[in-house]
Amino acid sequence: MKPLQKITFILIVLCFVSCKRNENEDAFIFENVRFENMDELNIKDAIENEEELGSTERTENITFALDSGYYPNKNGFELAYPKVFERNQKELGLETDYFYSSNDGLIKVIFYEWKSKYWNLNGFESDTLKKIDISEIKIYRKKFNNLKEGIVNKLGKATQIKIEKHNDTIFNYIDNYEWKKDDLNVSLSIYYSDSHNEIRLVIHKK
Repeated sequence: MKPLQKITFILIVLCFVSCKRNENEDAFIFENVRFENMDELNIKDAIENEEELGSTERTENITFALDSGYYPNKNGFELAYPKVFERNQKELGLETDYFYSSNDGLIKVIFYEWKSKYWNLNGFESDTLKKIDISEIKIYRKKFNNLKEGIVNKLGKATQIKIEKHNDTIFNYIDNYEWKKDDLNVSLSIYYSDSHNEIRLVIHKK
């Protein structure tokens, strides 16, 4: 193969890989190293991965902890201050928090949260304290369903489902799905209110 043909071939392959990833902007979440084997992922590789995805690290020193409802931490791991990354997807803003062991740097919890797009990323508005219209609700519901489908493809049906009564005139409710397989725990929830919406996905092992 001539040099020019080689370059053309490589560009075609790279374009194909990039296009396939762009077809599903959340495909990276379900890669084995971030899902089934997430406890083998270290914080250094997670940071490199976020940089490749074009994320921005949030560096302000805001102290917060992970609620035991999301991660019981039954083994009593000493968790370092989480690394937090933000980036805008096609229609929503994504925040990813990595909670990791301060001893070996291994990831213990990956916490994803989708909200309105971020003002400090490419000029998008981050003010979620506004009236939510029907079109935005559809965006959140579509994202939620896509994430749920991805988890079902990996783990099968949810082991626990909590669906609150939906009311066309009252937007305050939460839907939650949970999966448990071996030592892997996955929680997916969507929150609606008359001021803002959000989706949370939490992945951890024991």
